[in-house]
Amino acid sequence: MNNNRRKQLRVIWEELQDIYNRLDILCDEEQDAYDSLPGPFQDSERGEKMQNAIDTLGSVRDQVSEAIDEIGEIWE
Repeated sequence: MNNNRRKQLRVIWEELQDIYNRLDILCDEEQDAYDSLPGPFQDSERGEKMQNAIDTLGSVRDQVSEAIDEIGEIWE
């Protein structure tokens, strides 16, 4: 891989790191909001939607983490 493509890949890797961190914060904030709901509200449709959002955010965050790791392997 030439230096130009390596630099471009580095920028993408850094952007993915930022996206991962932002997703992590959102996931934590949504989890905190869900945990703050009284029990009956957690079991409601709203609580279920919040839990689904938490699960989806966590899944996407994990996929971004995998992409970061795989891009990092290119430099090895």
